[in-house]
Amino acid sequence: MASRLAKSEAVAQDGIGEDVAFSLMVWRDEGLTAVCQLDADLSDETADERLRRTIEIAAICRRGFDATAFTFVTEGYCATDPDAVDSETPLATQFVTNRDVSECLTITHVESGNTYLLALPYRYDVGRKVVWSAPLRYVAHNSPTDFTVAMTEVLMMETEQPWVDEETWRDLVAEDVARWGFHVQYGMELDD
Repeated sequence: MASRLAKSEAVAQDGIGEDVAFSLMVWRDEGLTAVCQLDADLSDETADERLRRTIEIAAICRRGFDATAFTFVTEGYCATDPDAVDSETPLATQFVTNRDVSECLTITHVESGNTYLLALPYRYDVGRKVVWSAPLRYVAHNSPTDFTVAMTEVLMMETEQPWVDEETWRDLVAEDVARWGFHVQYGMELDD
């Protein structure tokens, strides 16, 4: 819901075409421990470069924040009717001509070897508004993507034990995340 609100607010303020930055929510057990968001200056990089950055910061967060799950949010395209799209052609290419392809927020959640995929389709309306459709849940593919495989492997990495006090450790982890071009909000599980 936070990403949906961010998208709606960005469009209301800056107009149609405003994208939500790559965001990675970092979970430890049941609680959200950090949120990392790609710096807007890096939004011109290729998707592959931004995904590589995301995998790197996920590894940093796994080791430094003892992450047990990740939720990744990005803009993308989805098939509102999977049977009505050409599986050989990228959805971005089909978007202009195929009414069964929609822009969406794409949410990928990875934990304990499981991957959950969700799309929140939307369309633009007059007055800088975003009209949201019902969420679409997808079954994780039999052929996982390189990204989801990498994120699963990150979660299997050993965590590191802090060699300084916890506050200093978290600050050092946040500095590492920032070096990869992400802003990070952390320590949320401490905010009761």
